Amino acid sequence: MKWKNFSPRRNRPSSRLVLRASVFLLVAALQSPASLFACGPNFPNSLLDRGDAAVLGAPVIDFIGELERMRLVESRFQAVPSIEESGWNRFSTQAGTAEIADLTVALKKAKVPNDELERICRAHQVARAKLGQDTMYDENVFKVGHRLATKLFNASKFTMIQLDGAAGDSAVGTWSLSDVAEPADLAWIGYMRTTIDSATAEFESYDYAGAFLLIETAFWDFCDNYLELVKGRAYSAGHPAARKSAVATLEWSLKTFVRLLAPFLPYITEEVWSWHFASAESRPSVHAASWPTSGEVRAVPEELGDLWKVVKSILDKIRAEKAAQKRSVKWPVQSLSVIGSKKDIDAVRRVHDDLVLAGNISVGRIDLQEQAAGDAPLEVHVELGAADKSVAA
Repeated sequence: MKWKNFSPRRNRPSSRLVLRASVFLLVAALQSPASLFACGPNFPNSLLDRGDAAVLGAPVIDFIGELERMRLVESRFQAVPSIEESGWNRFSTQAGTAEIADLTVALKKAKVPNDELERICRAHQVARAKLGQDTMYDENVFKVGHRLATKLFNASKFTMIQLDGAAGDSAVGTWSLSDVAEPADLAWIGYMRTTIDSATAEFESYDYAGAFLLIETAFWDFCDNYLELVKGRAYSAGHPAARKSAVATLEWSLKTFVRLLAPFLPYITEEVWSWHFASAESRPSVHAASWPTSGEVRAVPEELGDLWKVVKSILDKIRAEKAAQKRSVKWPVQSLSVIGSKKDIDAVRRVHDDLVLAGNISVGRIDLQEQAAGDAPLEVHVELGAADKSVAA
């Protein structure tokens, strides 16, 4: 870890002084193990039992001062957290800032797209935030939060367009969760079942940060992968049953995310809820609606296996290749080949048509190669094509 904002006073202690300290501690341990924990006024004993987080977050702590009091080593250096107007005067805050800086550098070296980089850093910050512990103030976090609220608004508008379009199609008529039958929709709902149960368990344990991390990750998965996967089918008027399956899943997914995100984004979720669900659910406010449960989709058959994981891997690879070559998401794919175990190849066959539309695969098919080994890893090879007149670079 690279420590930021620390002002060194002198050089590191010599190896001779460190050896003296080590010998002293060893002798003290042999004579009286309890003496190792007699840390003195500058280093409260209780901190040792509470782990690193307590030590780093302690408001008053002076390691070097305690060493000098015990005459273990001469003071040759001192880490002093700088005091700024923002109040960043704790080791824990600066440690968190250093972690994000190092993580950002590593992700940039790995050529991770900027939007994905922001999400990973945000997830890291959320994972560090716990009840009763300090967290760092960073204006960039607010930018990420603004982006999340904007994405929820746009994804909700897009979903409502699909619902309105299907409602106007006499061949579709009405729909419900009992109409969900397409493999991609079943796989997505299976993934959401797990998300709902896990997030609920985190809330019941008073771990709001863990709950938010699960919910936000699933929401971005919805936007980046599921919406892209089914929008062609949701638009299509040629297959009413497949369209019903898509819009029923979209409607339930949006209703679920609005409720899951309501504790964190109370205003935008209330606005989205008022567009459709306030009347459909007879609940004028999302904050008066019931919390989502996996029991809501008990009528939907459970999709066994790792179908959604396979789908996500393929879409992630296509998107990463387009980002690496600085192409738009609509850029055509000249060829897509998938190599894997029989189980994975069978999964791809089940969602073949949705993947072709989502990836904008020019040839209209995916080259599938089955490996003899049952545990063969999934390999995805993408070759981008030339753009047609309707696609911008």
